[in-house]
Parts: sequence; C-alpha cells; structure tokens
Amino acid sequence: MPKPLVVAPGETIDHVVHHIMPGKPGNHGETHGPYVFWLCAQCKGGATVRTSLTQAGSEESPITDSSTPRWHRLACLPLTGRVPRLAIAHLSGSAVTCHHLLFTDDNAFVPEGDPGHVEQLVYGHRSDDLGRTELQPQRIVVDECTDLQYTYTCGTIPIACGGALRLRWPAKMSDLLQTTEADAPRYVETELPHGVCATLEAPDERAPSSREQLITLRITKGSLSPGDRVTVRVRQFTHPFVIEQVYFLTRSLHWWTPLVPLATEVDPAGTGVYVTLPESQTHRLEIVAKPASRLHVVCRTAADESQPTVTAAALLDEHNNPAPDADIQLEWNQLEPNEHGVVRATARDRNSGLETTTNPIVAADQDNARQQIYFGDLHGHSMLSDGLGNSDNYYTHARDIAGLDFCCICEHICYISDNDWQYVEDMTNRMNEPGRFVTLAAYEWAGRGGHHCLYARDDDFEPIRGMEPPGDTLPALWRRLADRKGRVFATTHGLTQSVALKRHWAEHDFDIFRCVEIYTRGGAHEYVGHPRSQMGDSGISYQQMLAGGARVGVIGGSDNHEARPGLTSGNWRHRGLGGLAGVWAPRLTRQDIFDAIYARHTFATTGQRTIIEFFVNGAMMGDETSLNRGTNRIEIKVHATSPIRNVEVIGDGQTIKQWTDPGIDCILAFEDKRHTPTCYYLRVHQDDDHYAWSSPVFHKADKQGLP
Repeated sequence: MPKPLVVAPGETIDHVVHHIMPGKPGNHGETHGPYVFWLCAQCKGGATVRTSLTQAGSEESPITDSSTPRWHRLACLPLTGRVPRLAIAHLSGSAVTCHHLLFTDDNAFVPEGDPGHVEQLVYGHRSDDLGRTELQPQRIVVDECTDLQYTYTCGTIPIACGGALRLRWPAKMSDLLQTTEADAPRYVETELPHGVCATLEAPDERAPSSREQLITLRITKGSLSPGDRVTVRVRQFTHPFVIEQVYFLTRSLHWWTPLVPLATEVDPAGTGVYVTLPESQTHRLEIVAKPASRLHVVCRTAADESQPTVTAAALLDEHNNPAPDADIQLEWNQLEPNEHGVVRATARDRNSGLETTTNPIVAADQDNARQQIYFGDLHGHSMLSDGLGNSDNYYTHARDIAGLDFCCICEHICYISDNDWQYVEDMTNRMNEPGRFVTLAAYEWAGRGGHHCLYARDDDFEPIRGMEPPGDTLPALWRRLADRKGRVFATTHGLTQSVALKRHWAEHDFDIFRCVEIYTRGGAHEYVGHPRSQMGDSGISYQQMLAGGARVGVIGGSDNHEARPGLTSGNWRHRGLGGLAGVWAPRLTRQDIFDAIYARHTFATTGQRTIIEFFVNGAMMGDETSLNRGTNRIEIKVHATSPIRNVEVIGDGQTIKQWTDPGIDCILAFEDKRHTPTCYYLRVHQDDDHYAWSSPVFHKADKQGLP
C-alpha cells in the first residue's frame, strides 16, 4: 500500500493526468468531461484547499476535521489539452494527510468507505477478488531468446462468457507480439480449461495514449470458475537491455512507465470496464546483464601527473549493460607520450583479465585556460517522462559508469508534474560537485516549433510547458525567457526529422538558441543523406540552418530513454549509440560549462572522446571574427580514438580543404586564399566510422539571425 502524502499549509501537490481517455492520444484544445474529483484524506482541525486543472478554472473546498480517512469532494472540472495537470493547493488550516485520489464522469457518484469498498461500489467487486498471475522464468538475461509462460488463476469472481483478460505489453521495451507466424519471434499462444473457448486479439499497433500493445483474451464459450487457470506462452522473446526496476500496473503513474510484461486487467462480466490486479497478486520479472565482455575505463582528458586520473571504470556486456557489483582492480601499462604529447595507456582488470586502451590524454596547459577539455551528455530521459530507466540513478550512472564530466537529466516538462520537476531540480543541484562532476538544471520543451532542450546557469529554473497555451509557440517561449538571456540557452535535436522545426525556423531567438545536437542516437543531422543518418529527412539539416543565417554551434548527445547518459544501450531496435558534447572551458564548474556552451566553444562526437581544436584567424570554434577576403589562416589539432580517415574543413557547406589518412594525431594548418565563406567548421571521420565536428567560426556580422 503506498504511503500517504502529507500536504502542509502553503504547499501544492500536482498530478499529470495522462490516461483519462484510454486508447485516445489527446490533442491540443480537445476537451473531455467534466469530471468530479474526490480526495480521501484526514485532517485534524480542518483545512481549505484549491483544486485547479490547467486552464479549466479552479474551485475551493473544505477538508473537514477528521481523525480517520474520509472522502472529500474537491471540484467538478473539464479536462482540456493533451496533458492536463491537476493541482491541489493548501490554502489554510492544518496539514492534510492524503490517501487516495478519485475522478469520475458520474456526477451523482459519492464514494464511501475504504478503497476496496469504493471498488465494490464502482465495479460490483473488489480487485483483490479477481485472481493472480505468475510468470516463468522470473529472471531473464538480456538478448537471450526465452519462452515466457504466463499463468492467470481465476479468483473468487468468475469470468463469464463475454468477459476478458487484457494483458498490457510494454511496446517501448520490445517489438509487438504476434499471432500469425508460429515460428517467428514473440508468437503468442493460449491454453484454456476444458470446455472454455476464447479469442485472442493482438492488434499490430500500440495504444496511442499509453504506447503499449493491448492483448485481449475474450471468453467466447463457457466461463472461468474460481481456481481455473489460463496459460499464455510468448515464444522467442528477447529483451534488449537491463532495466533497473520493472514497475507494476498499479504503480504506472507516468506516461511511459516500464510495466512488467503481460501486466493484467480483468473485465469479469464483459462490460468493457477493466480492473487492475493488485500489485501483491501480479507477477514479477527481473532483467539482468549478459556476462561482461568489455572493460570500460575513462580518464580525465587533461593530465599533469604520470598516472592517468580515472573518472570511471566498469565491466560491460556486449550491449553496454554494466555488470552489477563488479570488483575492478586496474593495473597499467603506462605508455610514454608520443611526439604530440598524447598518452593512450592500456588498463587491465586483474580479476576479469579484460583490457582496454584509454581515451587520449594530453598534458594540461596551465597557461592557456582553453586547454581544458570536458565531455558530457546534455540530453536524456528516465521513467519520469517518456523513458524507461530509474531517475534516482541517472546521475550516478553518468558519473560512475559513463565517466562524464557534466550531465543533465532533461525530462519532457509537459509530461511531469511540478512536484516531479522540483524533485529533478533538487536532485540536479545535490549532485553538482565542482571540479568532479557538473550538472545543469534542464528540461525539454515540446510545442509548435519542434522539441528544444533548455538549460539554466542558476540553481532554479521555471518550467515552461509547450503543449498548451500560453507557452506552446516559440515566440511565446522566447518572451518568457527574455529576462534570463545569458543565463539560459536552448538546443534542439532531430533536425532532419523535425517538420515542425523546419516550418517555424524564422521564429528562433539566437541570443538563447545557441547549439544544435548534430548527432544523437537517432543519427547525424549535418546534411540530408549523411552516412550516419537514421531516421527521416523531412526536416532541416545543420548545413541548411547555417545557409539560412543561423549562428549556432554543435554538440553531441544521446537522447537516451533508459536513464543511461553517456553510455547508452547498444541493442535498442532502430536506435544507435549516443553522442557526446565536447566543451572547452577554463574549469569544471556549472558556470564555466554553461558559459562555454553559450559561447559555442563546443564540438560533437558520435560517442568517442576524440579531441578537436579549431581556430580561424586566431578565433576558436564558436567565435566570430573577420573572415578576410583573400587569406584566412586555419589551425587544427585532432587527437582521435582510432586512425583518422579524413579531416575536412567545411565552408558554407562545401569542402574547402581535406587531408586523408593523417594518422591518429594530427596538427594541421593552411591559408585559404580562394574562399570567403560566412563560416568554417571542421569534420573528422575515423577509420572505425566515428565522426566528430567542431562548432563553426563565424564571420563577424552586425546582426545575428536570418537575413
């Protein structure tokens, strides 16, 4: 049973209402209801609360004096918009202990008694009486083909002819189940008691509102009596990655909460109303990593000591799943710096025998503040919004497994409540540790103009939601942020996939919009048709942005949805591995990392820790300078993670200069006497098919933005 929530005077609790219309996606401006909201609560001395629902207005109501839980009518309000938010604000009186929230479109219904009695009033029975489920095996290994056997045992309430079981298959975790090809993966078959027949409906689509496949087993002959058993087998099931915790249907509070496969709802009489089995009567599933096959070691990029400074070490399986509780004892084959002053050491774990070569390590330059290189991942999600992983471990994975220098959890702000946002903000500030690991308060805004990630220099950040007015357009977003220019920056992603970004391109404010994710696990967006692009070309590419007058730098990111920043799963269907953002900053502090990204002193990689330096006429990447009509001096340093295939200088979308097979480290320079572009940037392509890009050096102009 969940713990009650105590609301003190002056506090507000809120809840995002995701599943009010099951099976329907919900649109801007769409209205449902009205619904009556009831709160089961107790309050010694009484209190007054105000209940509001996004733009639908609000109502004040009393919470009467009671030493035991009782039901209080809060409000009758319509639901408007795609993700309406219910807020209950404590106005006056004593603290309120909240036990259960109920909303219904039956204005005449009055709940009474405990939740079980309310279930009896609503459904005619209690959920405890509807049966139990089991699953074998209860523990599976990632990527291993397994046959799942699910068993439902009927409770004291029979399942009549016409009644049904509905099994929820978390389609974000796996491909869909199917009933047509018995020898193909995820084939579903059933076994019923003697004399009972049923149809099995497995639609080849996901339910729009929940992103799950809803499997329905409907009784067509006979009935299920108490104690009868139904068996469902799923053949050749594989799971792509470890999820730290698989949740049960009754805990599905968020939009894409990772449910246990085949989570069960029961409609005993065939009325179309499905009731969730209690968690105590629902099966469980544990997903574990494969045996470790790779040693992952990350070292601080700049070093002034003989021994590398290890920031993270982990044993990983072939899909980047960490081995739990691995005891790693490193021994080093310390290589001497090469002629470029770069060390790539070999580390070996004594216990597993696995070896790896470190990322490039360069001598720290104490006289040049720009010679501090930091890598991070600014974009990822957890189960709080539309991801699968546990948000509590997001930053520890970034710091201790991936070995990032800086990181953000960047939840879709429209899908989380104000209370969840406060939790994210508090966690972000708590995990910020200058000199070791830096975090930024951030969230992802989605509205009419695509998806943009927003980042704050300060500890607090006001959430601006984009799926409903007044914050659903880019001009409205920039107006809300106008007084924080220089203290907030925006990036965007999915460029070549985003029709909305292309349509609303002229609405950007380049004093806030500073960088784009040129690469994420969704692919590369430098230009349409890039070899590493993966998903669609109906949007706008980075080169098209530059040609349109945009002055934006580049970063890489993961856009991971399994709470694994910086080291994403390598086995999630169409998605590739995530990228990294490289930043040149004087120190590893929140303010310095923010200022460096705002200044566009950034580069992007496809996930490796390749180091790039890029200067034009003495100006570093991201800067503006006078590009001379006749001679522009370009200086380049690259320290790669595998031999380099090509180094290219790009000017206005064209290759100005190219070097082939320059080695794994290269120092290059030339004078461009033939071109006068509006900007130059660097592209590096390695033999292992990894890429890296610098932010451009721009021609200094009187006015930024589109011509």
